[in-house]
Amino acid sequence: MTTYHPKTELSGGYSGLKHTAKQIAEYLPNSKIYVEPFAGLGRVGKFSNSKTKIFNDMSDYAVYELRKKFPLSIVTQMNFEECILKWDSKDTFFLIDPPWRTPIYDNDKSFIDRTPKEYYQKIMEILPTLKG
Repeated sequence: MTTYHPKTELSGGYSGLKHTAKQIAEYLPNSKIYVEPFAGLGRVGKFSNSKTKIFNDMSDYAVYELRKKFPLSIVTQMNFEECILKWDSKDTFFLIDPPWRTPIYDNDKSFIDRTPKEYYQKIMEILPTLKG
């Protein structure tokens, strides 16, 4: 059996924030809880100083890698909406980076359940209700 590694020539590796994580991390606020509902490989989260870190992703590959990389963190594999609502609090910081290019997932769309536009629409509905 071949393990699926979501790599493309377009991204130069696993899709996500590989090339910008350190720059984004400079703007992370202090928070007790850090949550990435679309964690991928948690490239920004490794810079978080939060006591509790939650990494969520629907990809089996990402979850496997996250558990190896962040053994003291909580790694979940649930719908992003459930993850956000479960961990929402005044002490939570969310880094929300949903899929924005579906061709990256052409080899395995088993964990992509909508279009990028639909992800963003749902996120825009949820954001005004959050405490975090």
